[in-house]
Amino acid sequence: MALDFSNLELIQGAQNIYINKIPSNLYKKFIHDAKLPNNASISFMWKCTKSNEGLAVTDDYIVQLTATKKALIYHFDNLSRVYFSPDQIFYLYDLNGDRCGTIEAHFFGLSNEAAVNDFNRNLIKEFFNDRIRTGGFVASTAEFCLQAIDRIEKLGDIGEIVAQDLDIKLDYADKIISIYDDFHDRHGHRMIYYNNLERYLAIAMCLKGEHFESLKIIDNIIKDDELPEPEYWYSLRGSILAEMKEWYTAMIWIKKAYDISKIATEKLEYQKNIRELKEKMRDNFLDMHPSERKVVLIADEINSIPKNSFTVLDKNFIPDGLIFSNGTYEEYQLYIAHPIVANTYIPISDYNANLAVDKFDEFFYFVQCLGAKSISYRKSSGASSTQQQKQEIKVDGKLAVGKGLIKPGVNGNYSSDKQLSTNIGEANSRFKTQTFNPNKKPYIPTGLNWYPNDINWHRLYQQRIEGNILSHHEVINSNSIKGLTSIENTNVKAAFKNFFVDAEVNYHKLVEDNFNQSNWIEVEILIDFESIENLQDNISDTENEYLTEAAFMLEDDGLIDDRERAALERLRTRKGISRERALELEKNITRNNPSKEDEYREEYIALRKSGILSKRDRQWLLRTAERLKIDSSRINEIENAIEESYA
Repeated sequence: MALDFSNLELIQGAQNIYINKIPSNLYKKFIHDAKLPNNASISFMWKCTKSNEGLAVTDDYIVQLTATKKALIYHFDNLSRVYFSPDQIFYLYDLNGDRCGTIEAHFFGLSNEAAVNDFNRNLIKEFFNDRIRTGGFVASTAEFCLQAIDRIEKLGDIGEIVAQDLDIKLDYADKIISIYDDFHDRHGHRMIYYNNLERYLAIAMCLKGEHFESLKIIDNIIKDDELPEPEYWYSLRGSILAEMKEWYTAMIWIKKAYDISKIATEKLEYQKNIRELKEKMRDNFLDMHPSERKVVLIADEINSIPKNSFTVLDKNFIPDGLIFSNGTYEEYQLYIAHPIVANTYIPISDYNANLAVDKFDEFFYFVQCLGAKSISYRKSSGASSTQQQKQEIKVDGKLAVGKGLIKPGVNGNYSSDKQLSTNIGEANSRFKTQTFNPNKKPYIPTGLNWYPNDINWHRLYQQRIEGNILSHHEVINSNSIKGLTSIENTNVKAAFKNFFVDAEVNYHKLVEDNFNQSNWIEVEILIDFESIENLQDNISDTENEYLTEAAFMLEDDGLIDDRERAALERLRTRKGISRERALELEKNITRNNPSKEDEYREEYIALRKSGILSKRDRQWLLRTAERLKIDSSRINEIENAIEESYA
């Protein structure tokens, strides 16, 4: 057992003394010369380098070895006290109070008068008198810590316990914490990480789901510049981060462990852990919070990156289902997630322009489904830099710019001076008109990404079905689409530079490619619509079946209750009808019986003529709607259409 001889470490000016860690060759020689048992546990030793003299202390006795190899043994059980006099003699007294032995000061490593000072004499005297008085030396803190660890290890194999049910893991964690707290209460809080008790506490906190507390424990340990075996703690921190599903940060810490480890088997294990983390990140990438995967860098390096910058994807572990706007990915390229389509990523350098084109393509399809018979558009694009400059573009045709129309001159050209927010370099523009022969009433097609999030498009749809709008002007500009805020852009750029600062790549060119080259694009669109009166409803057989069923449910009370809605939803799914189309079909039922709606419309207009509707007016309208059995969504449509006429 290791005993607490730490007080003797305070002896000033002592030479050739050893406490607890006795050199093997000195230990064996002393045991042989003093004829002590081979398993004698010596906690303190002084050994003369020029003679056979020596002194050893065990838990039970003091052994003084003379120059002639005579061993004088003084058992603590036979002593009443000791005294260290100013004349440099250590006196021992038996149980009767008689002097039974003397030991010269140099046997304690005090080889000169300066060393035999009051401090040293009192320290040695009190140390041995405490042993005589208490009946035994106190075990060292390290020994008690080992005992605590032994108690924890007897609780079971941690590798097996982590695979058990939550109740078993929590009980195991609570027992570890109890053992740790008992040690802490008895021996105070010390930096004892070198004997693994703190490791078990960190694991216990992790099992209880207290990951941040677990990381605090480890972070407090790894602050020490003289930390023994830091790779162990780095890998443990990585394991806890992996439990928190912070895959990339976990890789960083395990790589730190790999870099400093000198044991081949350990390095192989760390490599295996990193690969497993890359696989987990690949398999769970799309489940990460959108803010954590908003910006990604394709690279196989593992370097520290600050939070709120970007996530790194290994080029060999690209998540399944990830789509890159240019068809494939490029190494060392930053990508930003599409704001609506979760699995699509766009290069940061072309993000705004790419989204503008994507939005234009969808809008083009959207207005076709609203019954467009002619779509004219001017698409302008160019390279952007950091200063402002005016742009003059000449194209053929007739398009709306701002709120007015640009009328063609004699030669059919028009000129537009426009102050842009960027410096236009090599701007180019093209004009195009397409005509169509629509025959289907306006509807919302399935698979739209931008429509659900754009209120202007919703308003355009309402204008088509309620007001029969015949023309519309739209501008889609890449400068109005923000991929990153200015703060986000600054953070990403700084992190990007730091990521490659030690890499063997031309990171100046990488910065140039990712941040200093960008394109702008603007599309102005003028749409002429076919009148709804000339369009047919074109209801298919499956849609007609749904329409008939919905009409039947509305017959009794004009409403579709939860039970009826569930039955309609099953029918809609079975027939492959989109939610948007089903809603449009249901609205058609109300439109085919306009008399009730006309009555409500007349009431609303009559009350509206007096000005803003009062609370009393609103109550009257509510009772009218209930009597006529018109649902709230249809009421909103009617009122909005009326309010448009007042705008």
